[in-house]
Amino acid sequence: MKKSYNIYVILILLTMCLFSSCGNKNKDDERYDINTQNVGEFVDVAYAKEKLEPAIWGSQGYSIYYQKQSPYIYAAFGEYMLRYNISENEIDRAIQYKDGFIDSSFNVTEDGRVAVLINLWNETQQYEPQNIYLLNFNKSEAVYLADSKDNFEMEMIPEDIRNDFNIESIFNGSNHDNNLEIVNYNIEYDAKDNRYIAYVRYNNLLSHEITVLKGLLFSDELVGIDSKTIFTLIPTNKEENGLLGYYKFVLIDVEQDKIIQECPINIK
Repeated sequence: MKKSYNIYVILILLTMCLFSSCGNKNKDDERYDINTQNVGEFVDVAYAKEKLEPAIWGSQGYSIYYQKQSPYIYAAFGEYMLRYNISENEIDRAIQYKDGFIDSSFNVTEDGRVAVLINLWNETQQYEPQNIYLLNFNKSEAVYLADSKDNFEMEMIPEDIRNDFNIESIFNGSNHDNNLEIVNYNIEYDAKDNRYIAYVRYNNLLSHEITVLKGLLFSDELVGIDSKTIFTLIPTNKEENGLLGYYKFVLIDVEQDKIIQECPINIK
């Protein structure tokens, strides 16, 4: 009889739990559950490089993000983003974002310390900002802030970095700037001959072809680093054309038509 009574008490307690806070998650619980899905997180650079190896040129290539005068350049393809440290000539951070970067907003501070990452579109391609993250590159930490724009508040961002972001702009797209106005040359693509030509800025006089880019498939985004230097991504060699996992970060001296710095993602 005592054994039956104990079972009866346990059943009552379980029932009470189901209809109390044990069975109804609060907002913090839901946030924790979403966070454990690892929708956005820093990963080992070698791991990200390995995952990018099978990437090929399709309807899109890498998306490049740059802030004027920043010491870093960011390149994203599919679920992965690599951060390139210009002065150190190395890929020093990698992020995996399972929502995918192509439909996302990535706003990063000039010093590369932190960024806000948001998926802007839902599965039916309707504008619906969701899965909002604060990325701390110094600590390699991704902090989940909110599941939607309605549940997001600027107070969620630490006060010491809050002024680095604009509440409206972070939901309108990435703060990328190709900074090409700093370069002394206008650079145009001649589709007929598949070549890039540099013109002296202001008088538009033909200067010379950038032969180091001729015949190569690469990101259509060029970034101005200084008055004569541009950045882009190109294949490690012509045999790797279209194999995005075997591209390299390059700095090109436009005046000398010469690659002055390069950092491959992968090498065969």
